[in-house]
Amino acid sequence: ITTILVYSQARGSDNDQKPTPKSYIVNVQVDGTETVKEVNVYDLEAKFVEKEGKQSIAASEIIAAAQLDGYAADKYTCDYVAADGFKASAKSDCNPPRVCSEAESIVLVVEDKKLSTDLPAGCLKIKDFKTIIVKKIDG
Repeated sequence: ITTILVYSQARGSDNDQKPTPKSYIVNVQVDGTETVKEVNVYDLEAKFVEKEGKQSIAASEIIAAAQLDGYAADKYTCDYVAADGFKASAKSDCNPPRVCSEAESIVLVVEDKKLSTDLPAGCLKIKDFKTIIVKKIDG
């Protein structure tokens, strides 16, 4: 299983055209139960860099939403969420955060329709979901 980075193209007032979602088969872990599902994501790519012998996420790469059941990319009011360890973070102005994280997989923890981290109010709108671990299945 190859870990992948999920991110979205910039979408703002000057660029309202959304990228075309692509469908991938991924492993999804919800409340400790791992299942294989087909999900639609925007610009799903693997972009890792070697840093001090460890495979790390490039600082310029941005994580956004995978469209999974009620967890949809269009529920975001801003486009950029970055992985910081296993937590998600975003700047108050919703500009792309610059974060270089070491992680085997990208985990977004969503509880009570809020990311379990101190995000600026109104920056994200996410439907209730627990834990999503997105991994690409080779072959």
